[in-house]
Amino acid sequence: MILLKSAKFYNFKGLRDVELEFSTDPKKKLTVIRAANGTGKTSVMSGLTWGLFGDDALDGGRKKRHTLRLSPSDWNFSSDG
Repeated sequence: MILLKSAKFYNFKGLRDVELEFSTDPKKKLTVIRAANGTGKTSVMSGLTWGLFGDDALDGGRKKRHTLRLSPSDWNFSSDG
């Protein structure tokens, strides 16, 4: 199991110098990223995905047959089951 404590983004998409600290409190295990539209939430998710899983995990990665399913709204129930 990986415990992600923090992440730093420098010049990744629109993120110029951003540092996030994730919850390490055993009673409050969830970190919520909430902000206005256009502030970089999706860039943070893309950066974390890329950093943890590499190019192949991103949309348009080297192997397009692999796609990352982030939420049930992305699922195609007719083909995914």
